[in-house]
Amino acid sequence: MPIPDQSNNVTLWTDDTYVGVGDSFDSWRKKTNGLRTLMDGSVTNAKVAADAAIVDTKLATIATAGKVSNSATTATTNNNASTLVLRDGSGYITVADPTTSTHVANKTYVDTALSSAISIISSGGVPGYLKLNNSIIIQWGYLTPTQRETAITLAIPFPNAFLSGTATIGENFTDTRYDDNGFSWGLYPTVGFLKTKVTLMSNLRVDNNSVTFLKMYWIAIGY
Repeated sequence: MPIPDQSNNVTLWTDDTYVGVGDSFDSWRKKTNGLRTLMDGSVTNAKVAADAAIVDTKLATIATAGKVSNSATTATTNNNASTLVLRDGSGYITVADPTTSTHVANKTYVDTALSSAISIISSGGVPGYLKLNNSIIIQWGYLTPTQRETAITLAIPFPNAFLSGTATIGENFTDTRYDDNGFSWGLYPTVGFLKTKVTLMSNLRVDNNSVTFLKMYWIAIGY
């Protein structure tokens, strides 16, 4: 519907929603179609200028899962600096070797550290020994004694001294007369052979009336 404006000789047009200026209603509607669409809320990518420079405060937070692809971020399974961490297909992540105490250690680093901490290890036999980088040596074995005290020659001598030893029962027994027999067992360095031998002491028998001693396991620690 035209609204005459006598003072400026300009015709205003209205469709009951918008007011425009033009030669005719149809002409005005065509010229202002873009404005009408924008005002209707139908904004498309083509209608946003390349240099629009929309500020962050105008953008909503993306909170829906799957709306941002990993390819659109720095996420990677490689140990690249200044990137997001991305798990691989098996759920693992890759990290570089640590250089300070606050860094995460990877498996390769831990394996190497453990390997260097244990310089020599026996074949796992009995008797056997484990030699650590801090000079500690752990030796072990077992035997079934034939007497109360048995001297055991160590697999390797302790270079400096025997530190500690222990013995434990290696099989079940049925002797119930604890008070009568005064059960005792232990491990200590052999007099005169303090670096090369230990003595296993035990009076544990298979049962009340047996002369057969129980099998005993032992561990000796020195350096």
